[in-house]
Amino acid sequence: SDPYVKVFLAGNPKPIHTTSTIKKTLNPHYENERFNVPLSDLVGTIVFEVWDWDFLSSDDFIGSCVINLAETSFP
Repeated sequence: SDPYVKVFLAGNPKPIHTTSTIKKTLNPHYENERFNVPLSDLVGTIVFEVWDWDFLSSDDFIGSCVINLAETSFP
């Protein structure tokens, strides 16, 4: 498996961040990945999509996680 993650703001088809692809692993770690979201966009939803890079055909969707920022508290 060659996984990578795309980060979206809900309603926007263009990702705000795409991680590097971690080659040949079934247990990826994204410890040093960072992305910035403008404060004005912190009222919606952030979507994390996990994909498996495929050399011969289109990439395979593995799963996603959705975080509603209206229900999240920030310090």
